[in-house]
Amino acid sequence: MIQPSDGTLAEMDALRQLEVERSARQRTERSLNLMASAFALCRDAMAVLSESGQIIEANEALCRLMLSAGKSVSGQYLSHYIKLPEAAIQAFERHGYALSEASFHVSAKRATPMEISLSRFAGEGGAEGYVIASLRDITERKRAEQALERLALSDGLTQLPNRSGFYRRFEDCLRGLAPDRSLAVLFIDVDGFKEVNDSLGHETGDELLKTLGASLQDSLGEGELLARWGGDEFVAAVAVDGRSQARQIAERLLQVVGRPQRITEHDIRVSASIGLSLSPEDGQNAETLLSNADAAMYAAKSAGKSRARFYDPEFTAEALRKVTLLAHLHAAIEAEEIKFVLQPKFDAQRRLVSAELLARWECPGVGVVLPSVFVALAEQNGMASSLGRLAIRRAAAYARDLQLAGVNIPVAVNISARQVADDELGLVLERACTEFGVRPRALELEVTESVFLQRGTPERRLGRLRDQGFRVAMDDFGTGYSSLSYLHRLSFDTIKIDRSFLLSVDRDARSRQLLAGIVSLCRALNMQIVAEGVETQAQFELLKSLGVDTFQGFLLGRPQSLESLLLLAGATDYAPVLY
Repeated sequence: MIQPSDGTLAEMDALRQLEVERSARQRTERSLNLMASAFALCRDAMAVLSESGQIIEANEALCRLMLSAGKSVSGQYLSHYIKLPEAAIQAFERHGYALSEASFHVSAKRATPMEISLSRFAGEGGAEGYVIASLRDITERKRAEQALERLALSDGLTQLPNRSGFYRRFEDCLRGLAPDRSLAVLFIDVDGFKEVNDSLGHETGDELLKTLGASLQDSLGEGELLARWGGDEFVAAVAVDGRSQARQIAERLLQVVGRPQRITEHDIRVSASIGLSLSPEDGQNAETLLSNADAAMYAAKSAGKSRARFYDPEFTAEALRKVTLLAHLHAAIEAEEIKFVLQPKFDAQRRLVSAELLARWECPGVGVVLPSVFVALAEQNGMASSLGRLAIRRAAAYARDLQLAGVNIPVAVNISARQVADDELGLVLERACTEFGVRPRALELEVTESVFLQRGTPERRLGRLRDQGFRVAMDDFGTGYSSLSYLHRLSFDTIKIDRSFLLSVDRDARSRQLLAGIVSLCRALNMQIVAEGVETQAQFELLKSLGVDTFQGFLLGRPQSLESLLLLAGATDYAPVLY
């Protein structure tokens, strides 16, 4: 047998190596051609930029965006068309990557909202690096977000601003006020509305509210702020020259509400009680002016129907009652005499999944005091921290008792904005968990949206509590200062939809649309959805069909003692939560 020479073997090895290299080049060329095709055909606008931001290569989508279809845009600077937020620029400089939103301007009159991503790549062999830019048109997404926000800021029945919309516009009213003028806040309560609802039905009641809302807005004028506050209450904010003009406006609104109305073939006549407060003498912010106008409205209602009354700090009887309540409240908190009950929450299968801690107080000589009254008193008079600590310890104690009974469900406790601002809140919570031997996940902290009005960084404080293991829920979503932006500032575990959304959800398509949008948004953000105030089977079934996770309300379970809740857990299924 003839053996190949060493020279022949070397030639064969060289040929094989050449074939391997040729195959590798072909694969590389195919990959490059594939990437070039993807770059060229991508629906998103894309560009390769120099490190100075000059366009080296652009796909056809970017050329069309720059109104240069079929033309080269190489050499132009992308920064001439789009200005990134400073935060995105800093992120890119630090990390070599940024994702942000900005407007793409091809002319002074044409701007397109875009999502832009930038990625820096180093050059090879000392060559200059480059940047890959990708731009996506988010016009439709922005329209959807704006539509959802408009829904969130308006009342589905009357089309007037709701509480959220009122607060959003109120600060603009204050800022735009001339130095020699005052802002009058009018709290309008419709007298006799409950009787209309009870005797003629909700449909007639709703039509009456729509008619009154339109009439009040017509009387005030389109430029003035009018909102439906909830139920049969409206709130207006009007710039005035002084008390005399404010009184004239109130008298005119009383006449508007008092006109006979023909609603669903019924002749209806109602009246109103109006309370007024004026800036700056009665307050310089929305909360104070609204609170004082509300107090004045109750004074007007007490004096007789169809009356208007200005706020007076010398409401003697109310002031005396407050002094009495304050003295007893301080003693009750110190002696831990505030009682606590638990309201159960259920899943769609009506299984017990958690419970909310609620405070109850019976004042000696006064009787049962509503939580909204004594909690507000505690907040206003420096007792919020003491009451809050008591509630936290009781929640931890109940969580322990439930666990010992084999009922592993979390207990929710309300945390005020003042407590969130307290640097010791995390320590107070940790101590309570240690004292009663429960993990942080056994407690859920319910905060209202007013927490975001604090100075500083409340989202960081809440974020630290989540890092410690505590669940965080946004309570009363859709009231007060509601804004969808809060959902992006902190990743909540749970969103509690306020009971006001349920008042007309079973008979108002717009309310259902808004609720469905909120549920969809929460699901996209991986947040649990709780509907509170569920009182009818129709509400329960509708909410379940919309995808709500958890339900709380009198239909399913009233506030009750720990012993009653344990009996309930024993008599029904419950869904244990692992923590």
